[in-house]
Amino acid sequence: MSINNNTDKKLPLKVNFSWNFLGNIVFSFGQWAILAILTKLVIVEEVGNYSYAVAFTAPFVLFFQMQMRSIQITDTNDEYSFNDYFGARIISSITSLIFIIIMSLVFGNDIPMTILIASVTLLKLSDSISDIFYGLFQKHEYMKHIAISMIIKSIITVLFFFLVLRITKSIIISVLFITILKSLIIIIYDFYKARNYTKVNPVFNNYILIKLLKVSFPLGLMSLLISLDSNIPKYVIEHFEGVESLGYFSVLSYINMAGGQMITSISQASTPRLAVLYTYNNKKMFIRMLIKLTMIGFAIGVTSILFVLLFGEEFISILYSKEYANHMNVFITIMIAGAINYTASFLGNGMTAARAFKIQPFLGIIWVLTSLAISVVMVPTFGLLGGAIALVISAIVKLVSKAVVIFNIVKL
Repeated sequence: MSINNNTDKKLPLKVNFSWNFLGNIVFSFGQWAILAILTKLVIVEEVGNYSYAVAFTAPFVLFFQMQMRSIQITDTNDEYSFNDYFGARIISSITSLIFIIIMSLVFGNDIPMTILIASVTLLKLSDSISDIFYGLFQKHEYMKHIAISMIIKSIITVLFFFLVLRITKSIIISVLFITILKSLIIIIYDFYKARNYTKVNPVFNNYILIKLLKVSFPLGLMSLLISLDSNIPKYVIEHFEGVESLGYFSVLSYINMAGGQMITSISQASTPRLAVLYTYNNKKMFIRMLIKLTMIGFAIGVTSILFVLLFGEEFISILYSKEYANHMNVFITIMIAGAINYTASFLGNGMTAARAFKIQPFLGIIWVLTSLAISVVMVPTFGLLGGAIALVISAIVKLVSKAVVIFNIVKL
């Protein structure tokens, strides 16, 4: 196997963060742009249908991903090869598509909605395949490849989503078209760059798959629970308030992801370092780095809240329309929830770096039950604001529970 030695050089953490930040910001902009395009070209109800499809598929897709990228980048002893992870991801992706279609019909969605859900699933699965390649680059601490891949995909998909939607007026056709484009970029760029590190040839070994499943299942369950926790308010809003209200709530919620992508950038760049510090028992440096990261999350959260308080209404009116700006109390509350989650996110990052996998599903169950209970009480009474309040309370519960686990992990 021929490997380019130049790519074995690890980029400095600041450089990795810069590239990852750029890639995630462009990716976040691309995801937001798709929603913005929808708000301009289709009615709110169709935005709601798309949002429902995204919310429906997310928990299942994340479950079948099983956070394999986290296991991949913290596998400091190289217990499994890239091709083991690649083979497992291909099988899990095919399984998830079949499972989601069946679940859509079981939940009583009609055929058009099931087709939309299947289309969104395919789009997410293209990102899921890329995720394994990104894990390879991240493990080698060479985030530049990830950033370039994300930037190319974001620019091309936004451009063609706009053009195809404007011509066809069909969300399904538009989603399928950009799925094909993303798949081509995986072959042309991700696959090509991965060959600098390893021979790309997915392994389908039952013994290895079962071993990986045992390790990754708790994280898959955790991903499912995290996604349910964040999407439960949307499900409850759709049930009590209707798909149009869901459209407003989803569009306002998505802006929170701009800060979230910044957090993701820092997390992805720092996780390999945290994993090494913990593996080699340098807990003091592990704690110091984790404290710095949580302070960064807190600062980003506070900054985002101040921005919304000062410029929120004008910002929303320009991005979407005055219809969306009429829900500023909801938007501000959602941003408060995001600020708390930014801080809590790094504590979860520390848990993963320490490979504290088994405890995470139990935390997830607590979060889901909290979110469900608060949403069912708040949404019928306060509408969209009730959903936003549920997000805040759920974020507080996450922060406290993660802090307790980290405290027990790092006790010296």
